Amino acid sequence: MEELAQFYAIYGSLINFIGINALLALSLNVTLAAGMLSLGNAAFAGIGGYAAGILTVHFKTPYVVSLGGGALLAGMVALLLGIPVLRLKGVFLAMATLAFGEVVRIAAVNLDITGGAEGLTGIPKVTETWSIYLALALAAYFIAVLRRSQLGWGLVSIREDETAAACLGIPIASYKLL
Repeated sequence: MEELAQFYAIYGSLINFIGINALLALSLNVTLAAGMLSLGNAAFAGIGGYAAGILTVHFKTPYVVSLGGGALLAGMVALLLGIPVLRLKGVFLAMATLAFGEVVRIAAVNLDITGGAEGLTGIPKVTETWSIYLALALAAYFIAVLRRSQLGWGLVSIREDETAAACLGIPIASYKLL
């Protein structure tokens, strides 16, 4: 038992980072299901993370409120960005989302509220390893259920042939934005 504790003390952060990055990798699965290569997923994770960190450090909000606020802000930014950008296809969509990711990175490094190049300090470690892997399992389950749903089949139809999907009555713009 002592060896396990020592192993976790040494590799605990690495195990947590693997779980968080696996969550980010799963997010690519949803956009790729619709045939969209979005390279801005990390930017949305960064927006959510910084928003949650700022709420915690500067406004002393509880963990759950900070987590929800970060997710809400990332979702609102994704919606605002998605409306004009999802008209693009292929490499143009990839380049636009990559550029958005770079804008978010530059803003995070240069804004005072984010702590600049030094980052935010004073964020309490509340998230446990089990909660990261629970979120990973729930996200994987959600994606598996999504694949077999009407929305999932609609996304696959859009990926395969957008014109045919539109002829079948699938609202292309709504499904992509969702």
